[in-house]
Amino acid sequence: MNTAIASKAIETPQEKLAAILDSHQPRSLLTVSLNPVPVAQHWCDDHDCELISIQELDPFKQLEAVRRVDMAVVADQLEYMNQKDGEALLGLLRNLHTDSMVAVYQRSAWRRKNCAGRTTVSWLWAAARKVTSPRTAASWISTATIWTTIISAANGITRASGPTRSTGENTGGKPLLILQRLKESLYFWRRHLAALFVISAPFALIGEAFQWLVGPVIVNDAGGQVVGFNAASMLFLMMLRPLAEGALIFQLSIIQRGDGQGPWHSILAAFLRFPYLLGTYFLMALAVSVGWMLLFFPAFWIYARLCFAPFRVMLRGDTPLNALRTSFTRSGPCQWHLLAAILLAGTLVFAVAGFTNSLLVGVLGDHPGVLLVASLVVSLAATLVNVVAFRFWTLHDQD
Repeated sequence: MNTAIASKAIETPQEKLAAILDSHQPRSLLTVSLNPVPVAQHWCDDHDCELISIQELDPFKQLEAVRRVDMAVVADQLEYMNQKDGEALLGLLRNLHTDSMVAVYQRSAWRRKNCAGRTTVSWLWAAARKVTSPRTAASWISTATIWTTIISAANGITRASGPTRSTGENTGGKPLLILQRLKESLYFWRRHLAALFVISAPFALIGEAFQWLVGPVIVNDAGGQVVGFNAASMLFLMMLRPLAEGALIFQLSIIQRGDGQGPWHSILAAFLRFPYLLGTYFLMALAVSVGWMLLFFPAFWIYARLCFAPFRVMLRGDTPLNALRTSFTRSGPCQWHLLAAILLAGTLVFAVAGFTNSLLVGVLGDHPGVLLVASLVVSLAATLVNVVAFRFWTLHDQD
């Protein structure tokens, strides 16, 4: 996305902002400002643009309810925030809410020094550049080109960062980065629980219904001992999983783009790519099985190196072999961060599954209705692992 840099002949920040809006022609605009932004209001009224305004000293609570927009304007806000909160605000907007952002600051109000010893003007520019770096905690959750425009309300300076892209380079194995990626994924997952549930729930219901009709995968005797496996149920669930995963991947891409398509679009897209998904997951299962023969750790490592492949099959149209080769190559620089994040997410999912089953069975008893509810909860929790993989994929698998 191109960033409009206002002409030097334009004198006022309001005119510069109007020029940027004219250049981008956003259909939805978010303003974060303690005071109204008249130029944004007038422009939206004249151009049939949806305007979302946040006028709070602490805007983070209201941002949780804001969907993705075409552009965000931060004005008369950063002057009243410390460096940490200001960077967090810019990073959050860039991560989850927009592909293009304008920051307007009053230089006269920012001449004091912040805690790092820099003027607030200098840290604003540093923060704008910082959130474009793939090394920072505020790096993009989308694959779009990153742009920030900064307007000085004192002397008419307009500066633009970009274009830059997340490159997938090695970030040095810092534990804080792993935790940050997991935090970002949890935030994304929590914000979009409903959209994820409408994809995970149908497949969970289908799987449970089939096992009610044919029998559970694990066959127990009267004493509760495992005596065998139901081949028909096992085969059906193995065929169902690629379809469910493909639909979820497509749904994640819809959420990221901010499209308003329903879950049936995702399910239909998965059906269209089902043969390729089935081949991809079959080859992944073979590779992971080899890892299990060697010990536990190689299996998890192999899965982490290959987990980008289904995303490439669904969203890039790759063949299974090409997707697996590319996944192994692109996941290399982030392999340890990715592996640790997946293991942490998986641990959370297992904890939720164990707690849910114990609670429901302990309170309501062991009967099919309770197991069905538990299955719905666990299937929704399991989507967190997909969100973690999707987060890393958007940062490290760029064509």
